[in-house]
Amino acid sequence: MDFKVNTKELHKYVLALAKFPEALQKVNARFLRDMAYNFHHFAMDQITGKLKYTIRDKTFFKGKAWAREHPNPSESIDKQRASVISLRIEGGSYGLFTGWEEELTGKTREMRNKGGHGASRTLTKYARDGDDFYGLSTNKFRMQREARMPDSSQYGLTLPAFLAMITKSDATGQSKRAKHFKKKSYATNKNKTFILSGETHNGRTYKRGLYTLVLSPDGDIKNSKIRQLQIFHEKPVQSDRGKHDWRGEAEKAVMNKFTPSYIWERYFKAAVDKILKR
Repeated sequence: MDFKVNTKELHKYVLALAKFPEALQKVNARFLRDMAYNFHHFAMDQITGKLKYTIRDKTFFKGKAWAREHPNPSESIDKQRASVISLRIEGGSYGLFTGWEEELTGKTREMRNKGGHGASRTLTKYARDGDDFYGLSTNKFRMQREARMPDSSQYGLTLPAFLAMITKSDATGQSKRAKHFKKKSYATNKNKTFILSGETHNGRTYKRGLYTLVLSPDGDIKNSKIRQLQIFHEKPVQSDRGKHDWRGEAEKAVMNKFTPSYIWERYFKAAVDKILKR
């Protein structure tokens, strides 16, 4: 969203601008900066209010998810520009972030391919800080292409047999035992994560996703708990909230606030009156 000043409805402003353009550069820059700031604020309101998204990382939501350009007060008014855009971010610690583009278009979400598993993924509470749905994702359970992650679909074993195999195959560290398992495809990483692919055991079906095993104190697999960390969606999923023109609604809110009279009274009246008295 870009903002520029409209001088057609501000006759006195045009007169002052023609007489002392440099004197209004600072005021104009503040006006454009405030329009961009308000658009950013209204856009975030649309995403959290109308779309009702839960924002876990507020620092990312308010900062890294957006790119801003502020006007330079030392430049001439016709060159000044302020802008705010939501970013598309690929890779990095946040994985794929499309800047709420699907909410604008109604298209399906793009498949995340981080970790080489080609699936849209949903994190459960066990992959978040404090085992809390509203917590941030924990670094230790992020998908990494180079990490060891045994996949049950590759072995054709029953679930108990698969779990027995991987729990005994720790490849972390430099011990002889660890070195023995480093070349094994079923060896686990330091976070003991693995992939299940629809196995059924004791009446429960484990949908394809990322899991970890919480061993019981006695080390018996039968008494241990399998916790799902991520759900893999083999097909792209729709936008969580459907189609909504949050960008257009935020722009309307800005224009409703920054009327010609508001712009004149708040930003230019005092400066123009001072210039015309010279």
